[in-house]
Amino acid sequence: MNYKTRIYFIPTKFICNADCSFCCTNMDLGKPNFDALPDFIKIDSNLINTLSKLKNICIDEIEITGGGEPFLFPDFIKRFEKECKKNGLICNVTTNGHPLMKMGDDELKDVLKDVAMVSVSFDKYKIKDMEDVENYFKLIRRIKKF
Repeated sequence: MNYKTRIYFIPTKFICNADCSFCCTNMDLGKPNFDALPDFIKIDSNLINTLSKLKNICIDEIEITGGGEPFLFPDFIKRFEKECKKNGLICNVTTNGHPLMKMGDDELKDVLKDVAMVSVSFDKYKIKDMEDVENYFKLIRRIKKF
């Protein structure tokens, strides 16, 4: 069997701005300590070494997903995407979209500069009315510009 793309998923356990009942951060597994986050989200030599080795085992794409909102930490995302790009890996980030909606065009363009793919979660826990639907469609149109 010949696979074209192999994906490595990195579950985040980041702090989140949503409260989706299906999310693992709502299970009693313990949430990260906010004071410890600077160490938790740093790009260190272990992560850089891991990224360089993933390409060697035929991983093509890294997806940051699940358990939190990565774009609450845009500096981490920018550093992470840069490392992925340097190692020839596609960077895919799953988001609930809310932090991106609050960004101006320049900030949005900067944070998405090296992200190859953005997956926006669009579900009943985040969409309450037609205004939410309109805001999500506006966000998608803005993301497509970059």
